[in-house]
Amino acid sequence: MSRWIADYYDRGLVSVIIPTYNRSGMLVEAMDSVFAQTYRPIELIVVDDGSTDDTQEVLEHWAREHPDSPSFSLLSIHQANQGAQVARNRGLRESRGEFIQFLDSDDILLPEKMARQVACFKADRAFDVVYGDWVEGCDLAGAPPGSLGQQSDMVVALLSTGWVPTFCYLYRRQQLPADNLWDPTITVNQDLDYALQVAGSGLTFGYARGSDGLYRRHPHDRISQKGVLVRASNMVRILKKLEARLLASGSMTPPRAWALAHQYLVMGREAFTENPQCFREARQQLFRICPTFKPRNWAYRLLVGIAGYEMTQRLWNAARKIRRVNKAGIQYR
Repeated sequence: MSRWIADYYDRGLVSVIIPTYNRSGMLVEAMDSVFAQTYRPIELIVVDDGSTDDTQEVLEHWAREHPDSPSFSLLSIHQANQGAQVARNRGLRESRGEFIQFLDSDDILLPEKMARQVACFKADRAFDVVYGDWVEGCDLAGAPPGSLGQQSDMVVALLSTGWVPTFCYLYRRQQLPADNLWDPTITVNQDLDYALQVAGSGLTFGYARGSDGLYRRHPHDRISQKGVLVRASNMVRILKKLEARLLASGSMTPPRAWALAHQYLVMGREAFTENPQCFREARQQLFRICPTFKPRNWAYRLLVGIAGYEMTQRLWNAARKIRRVNKAGIQYR
């Protein structure tokens, strides 16, 4: 299979790829956070995915304020609107770095991020990907920390334990799978899909403790803010892709089978209120993958043993609704 990314690279160079669409204000903050890195050399690639605001003018102004040097360069690409996935792939193809860094245009890197992770690569040549921690909120002040910590199996961790923002990863260029582009058919949980495909390819992940950046929570639209059923349909595609990759490589272990089944249950439970049939189909899939599956939550597992999955979910949703009402201070008579 031909490589989708050139094999040659500039040793030590980090290629930072930012896809953007109509976020000129936040884009500047993201770019500033790249320029503020203590690490050099850096190549910043911004792919404007057909913005209709003043993004182009903002990029031109930023370029004048930050002229290229031997240790820092900016490549600005404008393309017709095709989605963030296509924009990231375009940036990958244009990149020259030994290391690949993705950054969404509404997030911010902390200054030591790249230095810490490149040092981790140099300390252990076995690592193909290095990841760290993050903070999450509207701004850095008082933002709660997030961490997946060191994991022995990133497939299991991502499916059953947690999620890591796109910017937390730093990839070694030569080890990225030849068949692993960002999938433009996935419109929700794109970052999870990409990380799972990379992890499912057998790459070795290293953990570098320390916050890498700010994952912003804000009123502006994020790719991840979609309807429940849209999220569910995308998650089904993500899980089936991962299952096929693991089976093809002979790396479907029992913990991975359980984690896949668990994620089907999570997806089905989320969609239950709007579409109970989605829940039933998810249940069929999870038992196909892991016939001995048992839910992790002991109370849910106990109820399932008594009332079955569908009645348990109805009772669970009713109990959650009552808790929300009571929390809001509404008194029952």
